[in-house]
Amino acid sequence: MSPTLRTLRCVVCGADAALAHRTKCPSCGGILDARYDGSPEAWRAAFVAAVRDATPGMWRWRATLPVPRHGTPVQLGEGDTPLIAAERPDAWGAVPGLRFKCETANPTGSFKDRPASVALSMARAWGVPGVVTASSGNAGASVAAYAARAGLPSVVLVPDDLPAGKASQIALYGPILIAVRGHFSRAYDLALDWAERSGWYDVTSTLLSAFPTEGNKTVAYELWRQAPRVPDWILIPVSSGPLLVGIAKGFAELRHAGLVDREPRLVAVQAAGCAPIAAAYDAGRDEVDAWGDPETVASGIRDPLQGYADDGTRTLEIARRSGGSALAVDDDAILDAAEAMARYEGVAAEPTGAVAVAGARRMIADGRIGREDTVVCLVTGHGLKDPAAYLDRSADPIPIDPEPAALTAALATVGVLT
Repeated sequence: MSPTLRTLRCVVCGADAALAHRTKCPSCGGILDARYDGSPEAWRAAFVAAVRDATPGMWRWRATLPVPRHGTPVQLGEGDTPLIAAERPDAWGAVPGLRFKCETANPTGSFKDRPASVALSMARAWGVPGVVTASSGNAGASVAAYAARAGLPSVVLVPDDLPAGKASQIALYGPILIAVRGHFSRAYDLALDWAERSGWYDVTSTLLSAFPTEGNKTVAYELWRQAPRVPDWILIPVSSGPLLVGIAKGFAELRHAGLVDREPRLVAVQAAGCAPIAAAYDAGRDEVDAWGDPETVASGIRDPLQGYADDGTRTLEIARRSGGSALAVDDDAILDAAEAMARYEGVAAEPTGAVAVAGARRMIADGRIGREDTVVCLVTGHGLKDPAAYLDRSADPIPIDPEPAALTAALATVGVLT
């Protein structure tokens, strides 16, 4: 008997809500979590069967995901992303156990394909008229792509300062793309209002809906299979935190099944220019306050949580419960980490995708991560998402005439030839 999705339960008041595309708890307005029935033996059997399953990608774990048994998942090959060991540990503080979980290998180039696949699978099963999302870029591309795959119309609301590369990718999939003046929280409010008035499913990838977050559990499942042992640390770029929440839940399910004997310490890493969760952690507070005006090169986590700071509170609670923490890194550290990843490891990340690596560098330098620790950094978005972020750090091409002597002279000027 596989685990069975039974209810949506409020993490604040404990009330149960029907399995539907609702947002917050109808009793108190708290965050809802998908809850399953199933003995440890049932969970263990489901995981063991999934490992033996030849189904590629994330949907090998279908028995532990919330798609109705009669429904067909909306999929594009998401999941099964590589876990890459650092080849140049000296560049990362001489920690040989450092690894990169490259979510950049997902179909649209970011981890958002996991929650989008689950959300659009539920949307198609429910027969909703369409889906809407607020996005800082990556979720918009994912939702638009999976909505196209599902044959559903989509509306994507983005901040009007969205990087051009992300806007172009979203538009390619054919949604109704709306640029909202102001920061992400303004788009969030409009998406929520439209969903309430239209009956469309709001799949915004915060903690607004319980179902997209379930897709993020599969990162934990994959790490269980890929890593030599449960990592000591997992560092995650965070805005509101559904990826961290999902990874924590996935490892808790594995532990419930008796397949791991401990859970990793989770670190929510934010950009210093928009760090409501890290600020609360540093101040020793339990509750997160919304940020003011966000300003950071890491556009994917430029979310001030205005109107839904309880998402940040939930994320902070889970990070602390794991024995982890939250921290903020500045833009220079983020860009330095992205440059080092590309030049030392061949891993191209947008600035947001390099935030966890910048955080790991900080923690290694501070001695919080030890030489014998195993560390996984989530690389959440591909470098091609926002190539303009690196223009000031990129060398211009060297123009030459099409002659061997010209090539030799050009290579000599940069020290290739001595």
